[in-house]
Amino acid sequence: MCGRFALAPYEDLSLRLGVEDMPQPRPRYNIAPGQEVICVLPGGTHAMMFWGVRPYGRSLVNARAETLREKAMFSRLLDSGRCLVPATGFYEWDGQKRPYLFSLEDGSVFCMAALFTERREVMVITRAADEAVGKVHHRMPCILDQDSERLWTEGGLDEAMEALHDGPRLRMSAVSKAVNDPRNDGPELLEPLNTLDDWQGHP
Repeated sequence: MCGRFALAPYEDLSLRLGVEDMPQPRPRYNIAPGQEVICVLPGGTHAMMFWGVRPYGRSLVNARAETLREKAMFSRLLDSGRCLVPATGFYEWDGQKRPYLFSLEDGSVFCMAALFTERREVMVITRAADEAVGKVHHRMPCILDQDSERLWTEGGLDEAMEALHDGPRLRMSAVSKAVNDPRNDGPELLEPLNTLDDWQGHP
């Protein structure tokens, strides 16, 4: 799944995402469901969206790639509601509630495939975990190769769906348990711990 992510400072994010006149968003290190996130929409535009779609009184923050075409709510959004959620890392927890940060090797921006509604709500699409994330959790966000980002937002549906199955290689870092509290939101959350024993010194 994807329940928390970061968008750290990144020089010229507008150029990287191919979105003209996009304001540089403030750094966020612990973005949680229920908060606003910046999204890249078809046509190279952007918008702030509420993370979580509420169709039946409960909030859906993720949608499984495997069932997008089967469930009416998701299949409807596949026609005109495909978007990207940029990030520099996402967090996942192991069975002992110890957090890990997953990011690109160079720490640069990547995009998660997502769906948005006319109510400006967004949910991140997930798939079965790759080898790196699978050490901690069985699901992960669908992270697109940079060449596939526009294909997801504007390409044909069959090709777009195919792009969800592969993604760039990720690095994994143990991080402070301070990330467990969404009220904590500072750059120190991204700092890797030297050893697993360092968790004992963190709240």
